[in-house]
Amino acid sequence: MIYAKEDKGVVRIYNVLPKDYQINGIKHNLSVLPIETINEQGVYELIVPTITENQRLEELLPSDLIGTQYIQRVYDYTQAELDEQLAIKVKEDKIATFYETHSVVWQGENPIGETWGVVIGNDGKLSTIKIN
Repeated sequence: MIYAKEDKGVVRIYNVLPKDYQINGIKHNLSVLPIETINEQGVYELIVPTITENQRLEELLPSDLIGTQYIQRVYDYTQAELDEQLAIKVKEDKIATFYETHSVVWQGENPIGETWGVVIGNDGKLSTIKIN
């Protein structure tokens, strides 16, 4: 189980509960205490939903505490964001494929965002080539 606790406006996440947590000056292993005692210390269960590749988890906020559970919010990427991610992946894949088939010794981007490479031909001569 995952837990969370607010500390000075920031929510800290605990994958493992502290074993030396101070309660009234005495150290306790929180993982062996009853859930009611853990909740009294401001430590609550964190519910994390399963997400898809078109989603990401939002930052956990103090306002995400609902009763005695923090509920992790999910952000759904917009179509524009998904299109941008796809374009970046296609560009990265093209560059990776290009490197597999050419002896690129230098790569750079011009002011308008085009990627160019300097390659060594089989004859040992250098030439430039547009990668994307």
